[in-house]
Amino acid sequence: MYECSQCGAQLRFDIQTQLLHCDHCGADFNPETFQPKDAAEESKDAYGVTVFRCRQCGAELVSTTNSAVGFCIYCGAQNMLESRLETRNRPARIIPFHLTKDDCREVYRKKIRNALYAPRELRDTKELEKFRGIYVPYWVYDADFNQSVQIPASEQVQNGDYIVDSDYQVTVTIHGGCHGIACDASSSFDDHVAEMIAPYSAKKMVPFNPAYLAGFYADTADVPAETYAEWAADFATEQAMDAVRKRVNTGNVEMREPASGAESRRLLGTRIAKPEAALFPVWFLTWRKKDRVAYAIVNGDTGKVSMDMPVDRKRFFTGCAVSAAVFFVIFAFLFSMTAPDALFWCSVIAMVSGILYFREMRQIAGRETHEEDPGYFAAGRNGMKTGTAAAVFPKADAKAAYKREAKRLGRAFRRTNPVRLMIGIWILIGFLLPSFSGITDFTSGMLPGDRAVIGIIPAGIVEIVFFFRTIKLAGKVKEKSMIPEALSALGAALIAILIIVLRPVSDLFWYIGCIASLLAVLVTSLGLISKYNILATRPIPTFFDREGGNDSAKD
Repeated sequence: MYECSQCGAQLRFDIQTQLLHCDHCGADFNPETFQPKDAAEESKDAYGVTVFRCRQCGAELVSTTNSAVGFCIYCGAQNMLESRLETRNRPARIIPFHLTKDDCREVYRKKIRNALYAPRELRDTKELEKFRGIYVPYWVYDADFNQSVQIPASEQVQNGDYIVDSDYQVTVTIHGGCHGIACDASSSFDDHVAEMIAPYSAKKMVPFNPAYLAGFYADTADVPAETYAEWAADFATEQAMDAVRKRVNTGNVEMREPASGAESRRLLGTRIAKPEAALFPVWFLTWRKKDRVAYAIVNGDTGKVSMDMPVDRKRFFTGCAVSAAVFFVIFAFLFSMTAPDALFWCSVIAMVSGILYFREMRQIAGRETHEEDPGYFAAGRNGMKTGTAAAVFPKADAKAAYKREAKRLGRAFRRTNPVRLMIGIWILIGFLLPSFSGITDFTSGMLPGDRAVIGIIPAGIVEIVFFFRTIKLAGKVKEKSMIPEALSALGAALIAILIIVLRPVSDLFWYIGCIASLLAVLVTSLGLISKYNILATRPIPTFFDREGGNDSAKD
């Protein structure tokens, strides 16, 4: 569509020069002033594109380039793309690519250099050639506030034997607003990934021109603009409230915090302007193995990376075997322990593996139910999108993330009851006593089996609790193979408890318990790697049901 006016060859947007470049004759053109031959067919609200649709997963990409991408970036299918010409509504803004493919590959190499157990294919130079530049659609929100705000505040002052309380109405003048709050507008682009590669620089946004797409592709926007309006208002309000706190909270004076986000918005008079559609640059790499895909995604503006990192089983267990052999030799010469103490430590290891297994399954459940990707539900997919996004302001985004995490931790602390605290203390005691038989007069008079009881019983109880929590997750996910692997850790806990109850004299039974525990750990570890690879990859996506949105529309 964008042909060189000198030789007729197809133009591409050159990242280094930020110009349209002809590889055939070497001519360069300014993308802002270049007029394509079919410019008469375009208007200020629409432009012509080639739509590429994957026959396997249904994903749609658009470009001003006529040549096909060769493979689908979302499912990795080779030569499965069909194309058609369409007219699409123009976005209002765009951040052009500032990171070249060579820059992208170098960032990727640095990231994967420390991934010792990554599959060999991910390090293959040929794989790096599959990086494709794609513009992801975003909705950009601007917020404004009342210029003059009355903030209630109070002050406490010690005056002799009295405490004097004073109430104030502090007038605060707010200058400017919060501009450039960006939320991804594609349900196929995971919201969690969008947060991982954020932020983008609002200062680099320029008015949209189709010429910037020459040689690149853009995803289809299918998330309604109103989806993020409330979140954007809350985000902007929180940034303004931070500034207000710094002005009001001086000396003994403290502002009275609003009880909710809605009250904060009313207090500051937060207003969200009509959102504008924008396109942000992303380098996209897809690695496919059987029915799973893994993505490496690089921010085309800043170079920030998000990677799915599966583990090669052979490399992982070879490394584990070597490490275990080294530590076995070291500990064999430095330490010695009784059979009951050995069973205790084996039970603790089994307990830890069971907890890790549960945490892994919980993450898989979150992935399958799209708990971290509310954007999945925006395009008519079983519900509405209500929530998270990545702001383009680095400091503001970091503060918001910190506050969200603080609130989450606060809720977790409030849910902690005395029983859980006692179990935690009991486990801590159980960890220490078997190792230090002479730590107190109380423990020095105990037999080894007595000390092991203190640790094995609570460890077994914890393992049983996490087994049932894992089984509860089975109803939420498609991956049902978790049950046998969870049962192995439960079996080890029950065997250890049985041995504690029977108190056999012969060390043989204690060592049988150790072997059972370690075998359970092995089975659970194999399950952990298998489930981690499920977590680190994604099923082949299906976008045939994509609907809604207005394809990066300007209005």
